[in-house]
Formats: sequence, structure tokens, C-alpha cells
Amino acid sequence: MNRLVKWSVYGAVPLCLSLALQLMYFSGNLVLQRLVCPKLPPLPPDAYREFGLLENLQSLFVLAMVIILLIGAIRSVHRIQRVVFVALTLFSTFIFLEEIDYGTHFYAYAQLEDVAGWFEPARSDRFQALLAQSDFTATPFNLHNRGDLTDVIKGVAGAVMLLLFVVAPFLTGRIKNPWFHYLAPDRFTVITVVVMVVLRLVTHQLGRTVGCDAAARRRGVYPGSGCHEQQSQ
Repeated sequence: MNRLVKWSVYGAVPLCLSLALQLMYFSGNLVLQRLVCPKLPPLPPDAYREFGLLENLQSLFVLAMVIILLIGAIRSVHRIQRVVFVALTLFSTFIFLEEIDYGTHFYAYAQLEDVAGWFEPARSDRFQALLAQSDFTATPFNLHNRGDLTDVIKGVAGAVMLLLFVVAPFLTGRIKNPWFHYLAPDRFTVITVVVMVVLRLVTHQLGRTVGCDAAARRRGVYPGSGCHEQQSQ
């Protein structure tokens, strides 16, 4: 892979895709915002974002990772290599199931007799009536959103990303072990990490200034899904 392609894969594509989602969500336009994160009472507010572009693109990428790892496990000829691929496949499958809440929100949506329209204004009487039926105490069916466990997982994930994608690529010149060279990511992954950090800061700043709530009040979009926090991920 030449440098131009690497700059595109590791930098330009993640940057452009994330910026597009941010601009859509913080635009204050009802249609664009609902595409990223719809409001679908009487589902619980925490379930809204599970139906938008943001969450489903995340899930799609994780699913692609599962498929690629599975193919790697099938094609592996070395025993240790196969064990690593199988372990990573199982772990990625767990992450995928966690991301989609084990399909529970899709099941809940399918069971509803009446639900708000995808682009229905939050100020409408029907939307407010459906909102009144929502369970605001409901929690997602997963492990990573349980109390303090969320912060613990974020901390561990941040440390792993730092070591794997920032530190490890620059140790290949010092560590001669062939397995380390095989597993260490390309140095261009640092670009992706920098893009992630910058976009996270920008998203939180937009959440504090433009804000989900500000856009919601202007356009009648019910604030309560915490989507600006999810955008930063």
C-alpha cells in the first residue's frame, strides 16, 4: 500500500466520514439529525441512537472485522496464528453483540403497535403522547453501559489503543521478534488515533456550544439520547 493510499485509508476516510456525521447531527436540520440519531418513542431514549447511521455504521465496521478475522482463521496454516485469529474473532463477535445490544432494541421496535415517525416533529401531540409512554428508567441490554463499568471499559480501551496503535508501531525497529512484527500495526495508524482525538474534542465542544439541546429546541427535536456523547466515540 503506497503512502497516498495509506493517508486516505488511515486519515482522510475516517476524518471525512466522522465530519459528515457531525455536520448532519449538529446542523439543526430535523431530517439530517434524525438520520444520524432518530427519536422513536415509546422506545426508551437510550435506544433511539441504535437505529441511526452513527450506531449502525459502527456495528457494520465491527461486523466486517469479524468476517475478516474469521476468514483469517480459516486460511491460517500456522497453529498459533489460527489460535490468535479464532480468539480475536470470538472477542470481536462479543463486541458486535454488545454494540447491537444483542438485538433487543430491534426486537422491541418490531413489537411496538405504534411508534413515532422517523421525521415526526417532537412538538406534535402524537409524538408527545408516545413520549409519555416511554420508560425513562430502562437500561440497554449489554454489559458496557452498566454503571461504573462504562468508565472502566473506556479507560482500558484507551490504554490498549495507545499501546497498540501509537507505541507498538514504533517498536518494530527495536524488537526483533517476528510475531511482534507480524502483529504490530502500520505506523500510519497513529494518524487515525490523532483524527479520533481531535474529532472527540470537537464533538464535545459542539455539544457544549451548539449542543444537541439547542438544536432540539430550535427544531422540535427531543433531546435525551446522549447522541453527542456517542458521536465522540
